[in-house]
Amino acid sequence: MIGDIYTQNGQYQRAEESYIKALSLTNNDKEQKTLKNKISQLDNQ
Repeated sequence: MIGDIYTQNGQYQRAEESYIKALSLTNNDKEQKTLKNKISQLDNQ
């Protein structure tokens, strides 16, 4: 996932934007749950 590359580089803002964009594009419940978890983890950085 592209946001994961950003987090590895410490670019948390870009990662969060990437996850939010992915979230808006997916209708997959499991994927949405994963993305929401990643976003909330970034909010706690």
